[in-house]
Amino acid sequence: MRMKEGTTFTAWMQDIRSFIDANMNMPNFEKEMNQLDKGYQAAADVRATYDSWYTDLKNKRRLIPLFAVRALFVFAKVYVSMCLMDQARIAASKLDTLTAGEADYNYYQGKIASARYYLNNILPDTPVLAALIKSEEDSVLTCPEEALIVS
Repeated sequence: MRMKEGTTFTAWMQDIRSFIDANMNMPNFEKEMNQLDKGYQAAADVRATYDSWYTDLKNKRRLIPLFAVRALFVFAKVYVSMCLMDQARIAASKLDTLTAGEADYNYYQGKIASARYYLNNILPDTPVLAALIKSEEDSVLTCPEEALIVS
């Protein structure tokens, strides 16, 4: 997010946004594209949260590594979802030229099914992860070590 003053990450996010905008009304994939849009918004929220932390490093430095893994999960799930939807888009166009029983018919059906599964079952937790990050819940850092010792 910070490399080259954020320009690389901004371009990456813009690629995802462009894909969503170009394919939002893809026939038979409206539900999945809506999920991708929600996931993208969660990723944008995480980025905005991290940006705010970097502007207040004196007070927020400890939060950056605390939530890093969750942030990476959000970004990864959104990107994987975009890739799967791109594959599903191509598979749907290929299926239009095939009939059941032809070579590759089942392969393309599988591409569509895997995209649907991921976007409807894995990606929907990204807003929850984004909310956890934004909450700045830091009890793991503030709990005294002595409170965790069992005598």
